[in-house]
Amino acid sequence: MSSSRIFINRDCLSPAYVPEVLPHREVQLKFLMSLFSDSVKRRSHLRSVQLVGGVGTGKTATAKRLAELLRGKAEGYGCDLRIAYVNLRKQGPSKFLIYNSILNQIANINVRGYGPEELLNTLVKFLISESKLGLIIIDEVDYHCKQYPKEKVIYDLTRLDETAPNGYSNVIGAIFIARNPKWIQHLDEAELSTLGRIQIKFPSYSSKQLRDILTYRCELAFKPGAVSEDVIEFIADIASKPPV
Repeated sequence: MSSSRIFINRDCLSPAYVPEVLPHREVQLKFLMSLFSDSVKRRSHLRSVQLVGGVGTGKTATAKRLAELLRGKAEGYGCDLRIAYVNLRKQGPSKFLIYNSILNQIANINVRGYGPEELLNTLVKFLISESKLGLIIIDEVDYHCKQYPKEKVIYDLTRLDETAPNGYSNVIGAIFIARNPKWIQHLDEAELSTLGRIQIKFPSYSSKQLRDILTYRCELAFKPGAVSEDVIEFIADIASKPPV
């Protein structure tokens, strides 16, 4: 089969693809690395952080890129960092389904007949007994907390250290991704106390920034000359304008 005359790697155009470089999100990524990089080389308590910004501002991509960088850093120290990513809008309201997904991604364990709290206890026991680390990324958290405030997912996930016999759950962090910075208004005082106040802002991209992002992605996906600069500029200008 002959190679494509247009594409270098069409997978680079997928919304799920996370490139090694995230143009115009270097500041956010650097700050996140400063928060978590020490956690993969020495025992530390779980740290919670919020990524806040509108649709298409790079929150999820930044969180996933952070996870890969931390995984590589952990390997350098001889540690195994396991990552769990859950989109609460897609996963549904049930705490059992949410925690079971986290447990399955980190420990490759599926259980039945357990309650939500037992699932988290199993997660912590696995990480400690196997000497592994965990990082949990929770997307669309504002949607879930607004629709299902009684579930108290934030309370459970930010207090995992309290379930560990020695005070360390081996979960180094819980990253909560939200569109609206006011999402914490749906939380009670107990949840706010362990969530903390670290909010990393993701402002909307300007037209110029979008051109940089599109140019970089086209360089990864297309052969030289397949996409003109006029097309990139046209798409960037449209994408940078809010819908009417």
